[in-house]
Amino acid sequence: MFEMKNQPTFDSNAQEALNAIIHFTAEKPKVEQLISDAIKNPLSEIQNTLSMVNNHFYDFYSASIRDQQDRILGRIWTFKDITTQKKRIKELIKVPEKC
Repeated sequence: MFEMKNQPTFDSNAQEALNAIIHFTAEKPKVEQLISDAIKNPLSEIQNTLSMVNNHFYDFYSASIRDQQDRILGRIWTFKDITTQKKRIKELIKVPEKC
């Protein structure tokens, strides 16, 4: 976990994870911008779909974690693999409607 007071700080695990996401995405500038936006706007919620170099897709979500006094304690970053759902949707689009 990292703190978000004046300047966000990352522990080595968080930094390593974010670097891996940037490395393996097929959309490096997009991901770098999403991460930058999350850091610059600590109160913001960010949601997007990421395309990876291994043809996998992930739903990405990030939001601040706050205490009862609304002070920012950190940030959550979630990545959900939606590759199977994307493939199923693509297959369904190819199937002609039955009358």
